[in-house]
Amino acid sequence: MDPDKENIDYYSRMDRPIPGEGLTTDPKTPYPWEQPPKFTSVIQASEYIFDQLVSEELHTTILDAMEEDVPVMDLTRYILFQGFTEGLWNPDLLLLLVEPTAYIFVALAERALIDPVVYKEEDEDDIALAAETVVTKEGLNQLKNYSVEEGLPENALSEELKQKIAELPEGRKSLLEKPETTEETSLLRRTG
Repeated sequence: MDPDKENIDYYSRMDRPIPGEGLTTDPKTPYPWEQPPKFTSVIQASEYIFDQLVSEELHTTILDAMEEDVPVMDLTRYILFQGFTEGLWNPDLLLLLVEPTAYIFVALAERALIDPVVYKEEDEDDIALAAETVVTKEGLNQLKNYSVEEGLPENALSEELKQKIAELPEGRKSLLEKPETTEETSLLRRTG
């Protein structure tokens, strides 16, 4: 068959989308990111992110990922983009949340006695260029050169978040550890 004839047949069909159709949606059913965001404050959004990261479902997964050398900036990017697609924040707030979210990951790793990888060395130039619009060069260098001895920078997280992080148990509990039991919980030793 002639290639021109195939193109004419394809483009003459009426069952294909109209140009620009993908840019319009029914106003009655907008996507989550097309609605007003749930959070408009960096502090409120940071606290929400922290609460999600220390939840039972996500905390061990996050720590396992950081233990396997998944870069903090990759985890940050994933969490923030997922929040955007769920309508939790707009793109402007997403950019403002990059640094606090990265420091939350670093602080969680520190409490779990994990040495976090901030970003892969081969991604250094790309991340540095992308982060310059969001994080200052000093902030990016502080994050890259973070050490447990120096701790978090002074204004990296709110005082409330620092307090919540300090209340987390240090180290990680192994799934193979013997669970803590008391005599009162043992059915065999109960009397009365």
